[in-house]
Amino acid sequence: MKRALYFVAMVSFKILPAFAQDLKKDKLPGPQKPNFTMNGKIGHLNKPAKVYLEYNSDEKSVTDSCDLVDGVFQFSGYLSDITYARMALSREGQRVANRSTNSNLSPSNLLLRR
Repeated sequence: MKRALYFVAMVSFKILPAFAQDLKKDKLPGPQKPNFTMNGKIGHLNKPAKVYLEYNSDEKSVTDSCDLVDGVFQFSGYLSDITYARMALSREGQRVANRSTNSNLSPSNLLLRR
C-alpha cells in the first residue's frame, strides 16, 4: 500500500509540472497593442506648451501628456471600447484644473485641428 501511494505521489509530481507549463506567457493577459491614434495641431505652439488627455480603458484611468512642436501633437493607446475622454491645453506646461474639453474617444485614427 505504501509503495502504491509513493508511486502515485511521484508520478503526480512528474506530470503536474507538464500541465503547468501549458500556461505560456503569450497566452497570459498583458499590455495591449495601441488601437487608437490621435494626431492634432493647435496653432504654432512649442514647449513648454502641453496637451493632456485623460480616458478610461479596461476600467483603469489613463492620463497622458504630450509636448507641442510647432503646434503638432500625437497620442496613441489601447481602448477596450468607446469611452469618455477629457483633453486640456496648457500653454505653460502645467495642468490646470477645470479647463478641459470633454468628448468620446473610440478605437480609430483621429485628426484634430484648430
